[in-house]
Amino acid sequence: MKKSTFYLCLTAILLNITTIMLAVEPPGIFDQDNPAFGTCNNDVPPEILEVKIEPPQPKSKEKIKIISKPWVDPFKSEAEIIKTSIFYSIDGMKTWEETASAQEGEYWIAEIGPFSPGLEVNFRVVAIDSEDNMAVEIPPTVTSFPPEDNTLFSAVIDGNDVPTYFPNNVDILDVALGFDDKLVYMKMTLEAKVSPTSGKLPNLYAAGFRYPDLRKNPITWNHELTDSRIMAYIPFISKIGFFENIMDVLTGNSLGTIKHKITGNSIYISSEIEKINRDKNISTETMKKEGFKFAAATIAVDLQGINTNEEIPDLNKIIKLADCTSFSIVYPKVHTITIKE
Repeated sequence: MKKSTFYLCLTAILLNITTIMLAVEPPGIFDQDNPAFGTCNNDVPPEILEVKIEPPQPKSKEKIKIISKPWVDPFKSEAEIIKTSIFYSIDGMKTWEETASAQEGEYWIAEIGPFSPGLEVNFRVVAIDSEDNMAVEIPPTVTSFPPEDNTLFSAVIDGNDVPTYFPNNVDILDVALGFDDKLVYMKMTLEAKVSPTSGKLPNLYAAGFRYPDLRKNPITWNHELTDSRIMAYIPFISKIGFFENIMDVLTGNSLGTIKHKITGNSIYISSEIEKINRDKNISTETMKKEGFKFAAATIAVDLQGINTNEEIPDLNKIIKLADCTSFSIVYPKVHTITIKE
């Protein structure tokens, strides 16, 4: 297969996908019998509206209550919060301990401590709803590229769920994110070694970052993944980067400065965190506070399914939606408590 042919066909296909996914009605391609991609229809993740501690300035020998308020917008989703956890560290964010929160009304409460005076305790909140969507706080702990595993944190929920008629190299097992002061780092882990193709099907590996999202513009239809800024890798044509949208994966240049590494079954990509934000009137710090929407997917393109006699291609024959993660609101932040005497 010539790469020029692949470019032309995939450009036309992605244009059709984008047009359909921005329409009022859900796209027919999501009706395919593939439970691994069904999560794309449940794309309103929870948010974390409030986090506080009691007492506000804890002393040694005092237990600390961490009170969080995760929430799912009932006007956009029927999901409910089913679990909230606190991850805390007392060794400078090198290791983390998980403590479950108990629900009390609209709040979830966990208890940690007591701790020694002068100790710095860092913690982050992770909430999961009944659709496996998440709200997750991720601390800025990355210091190298590719990042160390203990500086990356799962940003979505997924697993070994791709139907057996797909090869394992399009099955997403985990997508982790990390940050430093200026950059966002992504690691996508697959069931098998990253490959240019799934048999005869060229692969596309993609992760979507969306800010502002439908929380700020409720008129926007829920399916925002195709119109997100996309970290993508198409090994068949050696294209990798952070792009304005899914069409620019083929036709545009990468946003900002890109670092990448492909090793075994993992894809690492990093770029400037400010590139996630599309609204120049909103600061990067505000975006970090409010969080951004995130999801990842793999797609295989069956070029043999294209009928050149058809004016409109049958996307169900061409697009093989292999895997899609849950959605999340990601907050690049961490909470810090200094224990008093």
